[in-house]
Amino acid sequence: MAAADYDNDGRPDLAVFAVGEPVGLLRNTTETRHHWISLEIIGDGKASNRNAIGAAVKIEAGGRSRQFWIAGGGSFLSASDRRLLVGLGNVDRADRVTVRFPSGRVQVYSGLKAGRWWRLVEGVDAAQDGRPKQ
Repeated sequence: MAAADYDNDGRPDLAVFAVGEPVGLLRNTTETRHHWISLEIIGDGKASNRNAIGAAVKIEAGGRSRQFWIAGGGSFLSASDRRLLVGLGNVDRADRVTVRFPSGRVQVYSGLKAGRWWRLVEGVDAAQDGRPKQ
């Protein structure tokens, strides 16, 4: 099994399979009024690894703070989406996102709107639109 937001709607979906069998996709269609934000953290590939494994991410929104770490790995024959998908409740933006990359470099991003994917790249000061190209 692997988790990923394969339709990029802010709700985690599941892919399940057994060896030698077709893959089943379980699409999450849960109704919610709550907001979310997703972050793809990318290291520079020199001082930090490209996947930013080991990066610490702090998200401050609506007077609350949450801490996450970028981890690698997965399970036998699968790996889940490594983008962070974070619920924000009724808050429509992340006031501040602080990323400490494996190199030790710290970057801060402000005012990231909810309901969107953001790409945060080491050495690039502005957050990039992380939506997949159609």
